[in-house]
Amino acid sequence: MLALTDNAGIPADWTIGSPAAQSILRVRGRLGTARPILRFILAFSVLLMNGWPVLQAPRFDVSAQPLSIELEELFRLGDDEEGVLFGNITQIACDHAGKLYVVDRQNPVVQVFSDAGEPISTFGGQGQGPGEFLSISDVAVSQNGLVYVWDFQLKRLSVFVEQQGGTFEFRSTIRLEEHNEQYPIRLVGAGTEGAVVVYGSPVGFCDQCGEDDASRFDNAMLINKDGLAVGDPLVTIRAREVVNVQKEGRVISSRAVSFGKRPSITMGPSGRLYAGWPDAINIAVRSLSGEWHETISRNYEPLPIAREDLNLVLGRLSQEEREALRQAGMPRTWPVFQEFLVDGKDRIWMRASTAFGATAAEWLIFGSDGSDVDAIEFPVGLRLETIRGGKLVGVLNESGSGPVVVVYKVKE
Repeated sequence: MLALTDNAGIPADWTIGSPAAQSILRVRGRLGTARPILRFILAFSVLLMNGWPVLQAPRFDVSAQPLSIELEELFRLGDDEEGVLFGNITQIACDHAGKLYVVDRQNPVVQVFSDAGEPISTFGGQGQGPGEFLSISDVAVSQNGLVYVWDFQLKRLSVFVEQQGGTFEFRSTIRLEEHNEQYPIRLVGAGTEGAVVVYGSPVGFCDQCGEDDASRFDNAMLINKDGLAVGDPLVTIRAREVVNVQKEGRVISSRAVSFGKRPSITMGPSGRLYAGWPDAINIAVRSLSGEWHETISRNYEPLPIAREDLNLVLGRLSQEEREALRQAGMPRTWPVFQEFLVDGKDRIWMRASTAFGATAAEWLIFGSDGSDVDAIEFPVGLRLETIRGGKLVGVLNESGSGPVVVVYKVKE
């Protein structure tokens, strides 16, 4: 059984995203089947143009089985038809009744909509007092109905509870401090035991970034009502890949690696945590009590990076940044996936990496046993946020317009 804890409690190479951990993950479900001949020819052409030495293995393919999931668009919010406009949606949460909680970085309130898209109420406001915000980035609803709102700038959680009539009352403030030389980054979710918050080492101009990128880890912690971490980390996973561009004494200038990998940690409707590092599809599942459930693994090869995409990125960097990236090692493939979320049947919806210039992104859907379910294409500008109660909620960002919330009915 894979048991992860903090870096002091186990060897670093037993964390998610490390070779030692990947070698002991259980492989479940059938392997991917062969691509159609046209896809093979296109893939071979790309490999020849880019000079890769080997062919890629088959990727996810459900062409041999009937489609099992259909989506029916129910409504949209933010296209100004209903007088609702958004500026920069950072997250959307959904409760057991289907209500939507939308947080917008440009608007210091939480906007609440019914399951039919009708405005219900707002709560919060600009400021630093109780129940006020400076910069909202995350929102989560616990199974007992508490609404947690994360203010990244103030480094605190605000807790609200719904009252009769659809209003929300401020309950408490939870201030989050540094923990084991790490800082709170984001809110992942909330359960009856408390909130789940990711802590990580800072990236950028700092004296704590570290010279070895592989030594940086994010820790998902269960936080109680007093802002204190409960027990060991629920998940320890490699942090987003960065490259050190410049070092002067103990001050290191770092930036995210182009085409680099970053961890994904999410919470499903059942209250369990799902975590994965995108060098492969190996998703670890854990409860908030610390019990390990399973590891879901799939065979899926990463997308090769086209030479023109690589040249495009390098052309945007300074000479110093290009040299630092070359020394770190130029990537040849995209991460296997960009993000994922979990629906009410514990199925994983995963967005595969998409090359520059693509108009559609492929989302892979597979069951908790690793079996193929479906593969659906969405506009590349659509970010899926949550799936609950048979409804899929996403945010569509298109050039020249503000973000739009799109809600689909999942039909099977």
